[in-house]
Amino acid sequence: KIVKEGQLVMRVRNLRAAAALIPGRSFRARRTYYNNEENGLLHVPKGQAQNMQAQMFTDPNMAMDMMKKNLSMIIPQTLTFA
Repeated sequence: KIVKEGQLVMRVRNLRAAAALIPGRSFRARRTYYNNEENGLLHVPKGQAQNMQAQMFTDPNMAMDMMKKNLSMIIPQTLTFA
């Protein structure tokens, strides 16, 4: 799922970069495809966005991943300044 979201973001970024190169009608159609409030690819329902934040604090795996990332940053910093 994370890979698909990353690819989607890259496609939207490429569309935005090429906005001046494609006809306006084509750009608006593609923008609507991504941003449609009912079924657009970038649309996140309000309840789902809040659930992701709540899930981050209740899921022990996510908490463990955060701690691992923090430690992976702290250890090199302490070694550099030692």
